[in-house]
Amino acid sequence: ARFVGYLGSTGEGVLALAAIIATTAGFASLGEWRAIYTNFEGGGLTAFVQGGATIVSDGSGLPHETAATLLTVMAVLFAGTTMDTGVRLQRYIVQEWGTIYGISGLRNSYVATFVAVAACLTLAFGAGGADLSGGMVLWPLFGTTNQLLASLTLLVISIVLVRAGRPARYTMIPMVFVSTAALLAALYQLWNFFQTAQYLLLALDVVIVVSAVFVMLEAISALGRRTSA
Repeated sequence: ARFVGYLGSTGEGVLALAAIIATTAGFASLGEWRAIYTNFEGGGLTAFVQGGATIVSDGSGLPHETAATLLTVMAVLFAGTTMDTGVRLQRYIVQEWGTIYGISGLRNSYVATFVAVAACLTLAFGAGGADLSGGMVLWPLFGTTNQLLASLTLLVISIVLVRAGRPARYTMIPMVFVSTAALLAALYQLWNFFQTAQYLLLALDVVIVVSAVFVMLEAISALGRRTSA
């Protein structure tokens, strides 16, 4: 478990560093950079793919189109692993609902998985209407929710370390930074969704922010009880 966890976290860190380099320094000229970042809402996946492709192409000699394809596959795989993690966590939550409210059917792993997948499919294909483009409609929420998930993971690890009597500053400091940045981004999105009348995204963003804040407050309370004890 330690081997897998350490290498997994190291790989995520390397990917994050590569993404930062690709979206900032991975352009051949200032004109290319300005073409991508025309405003604060620009960039996104295109910046990662094009910037990363330039770095890979210049460093390895691969054709730029081939490098861009490899970077696109990497981005898709990253989204896929995030989706897998989200569905798995949602299945656990559904099973816990079954335990809390005494619904025996929900405690079954297959039933809980079906409910989790059905909810995801309903959002992914139903949010976009007849053209089934719900995935693209919900895409603006991906960045903030992904970072909030990372901050909550760091928070859980911090609680485990504190309860074990181990130093927790190595996870608590980045947790505070990531959670603050992600919550500010989510609040900015709330205002943006309200102004553009994207009420589905507004409602989902509210649920995400409230849930994240609730979990953080519960964790702070748990840490306080541990400290007082």
